[in-house]
Amino acid sequence: MLLRLYDLETNRKANLFKRYLGSWGYYNLDPAQLRSNLATPMDRVLDATGSNLCSVLYTLHNERPRDEKKLIEAAKLVEPRLDLISFQAPDPEHVYMFFEDSQNHKFGVQKPLGRNPPVPWDVLPHYCQPPGKPGPVRSAVGYD
Repeated sequence: MLLRLYDLETNRKANLFKRYLGSWGYYNLDPAQLRSNLATPMDRVLDATGSNLCSVLYTLHNERPRDEKKLIEAAKLVEPRLDLISFQAPDPEHVYMFFEDSQNHKFGVQKPLGRNPPVPWDVLPHYCQPPGKPGPVRSAVGYD
């Protein structure tokens, strides 16, 4: 019986469903890896852990600004202050991402603060803390 699941001629619906499930992406977002600033040029696909989020959003910012605007509008549902995602790319191997409000004030997430227990993962892109700028940053968005 199980052999028929993979028989294209006798069980087309099962194969269609298998292809449909195969197109899904599984993400186990890790807050520490979401904050990574390592860049891969022209990175278009998010890793399962989210470790290349800054790089993917930087590519989206440069190649598809209209889609970036749609992403920001959707993100405003959970973080109303968000007006702009800005980037700094000091070298080809690093991208720093910042959230900005309408008055050009930068904000973001370094660590989830004021939450007990800590947020296990965050919904939106994370602030990548630039070198030499330590200190607490208020949490932008978290989802338990």
